[in-house]
Amino acid sequence: MSEFVLSWHFSEREQSAQIEKVGDAALEQVDRTYGDGYPRYRRHGSHELAYHNGHHAREVGGTAFKLCTLLDMDQLACDTARTAGYAHDLVQLKGRGIDERESAQWLERELGRREIVNPSLRSMGALAIIGTEPLFSGGKLVGQKATELRYPSRDSELMAKSVASADLGELYQPQGPLLSHQLFREINGMARPDQLDMDKLTGFQRNQVELLERYRYPLPKARQTLTRRKSQVMAYSTGLLRQLEAGAFETWNEVIERDRAFIRQGK
Repeated sequence: MSEFVLSWHFSEREQSAQIEKVGDAALEQVDRTYGDGYPRYRRHGSHELAYHNGHHAREVGGTAFKLCTLLDMDQLACDTARTAGYAHDLVQLKGRGIDERESAQWLERELGRREIVNPSLRSMGALAIIGTEPLFSGGKLVGQKATELRYPSRDSELMAKSVASADLGELYQPQGPLLSHQLFREINGMARPDQLDMDKLTGFQRNQVELLERYRYPLPKARQTLTRRKSQVMAYSTGLLRQLEAGAFETWNEVIERDRAFIRQGK
């Protein structure tokens, strides 16, 4: 029987149902605020974001769940990791560290309102969100806070590193380059595509290639499962950088169309 059931008063099914409801509420709020995102962009948010939106939330939650399952973690821990992934970017635009802290507070508060969820799961989920805070050096992404936190248990560490790994889970997938260019647009204030500076995009792509070369998932299992297409993505991204440096593209939309063609090739 689950340790989170043995040490608490409610069944796995009862707790799982409530954890799922919190995840659904997180996704609804993310979609409503930031839009549902890639690939169809059917639902526009009140503060539309091109990258940190419903698609990203769903991918992080789903990938975190898969990683925790591969690690043979308790079912309730897997459920909590998924919901933490759904909620990890619930708060945006307030600043690095603040966004993660307030998103974590939301999760812990919502799980706490459903008193049947084991308190250990509430705190583990919140800590996992804190661990998604990106770490930068010289203006470049070098890792995530999950590698620096102190954990109350091994399960807490595994959950946090699963969610942090899932946060960059599409980095080495065929859609990774397209999503990175959506992030570029987001960073530039969601400017109209025809207003995006191609020189800045070239610099962004240069940093992206460096990230692809040096990034290391904080969870060994993620390194095994999320990097299977790394060589293809690296080759495409490096070739795209050379084309950008040569002035082969006049607009951001042209780059996006090239990204879409790469996705089709990868299917």
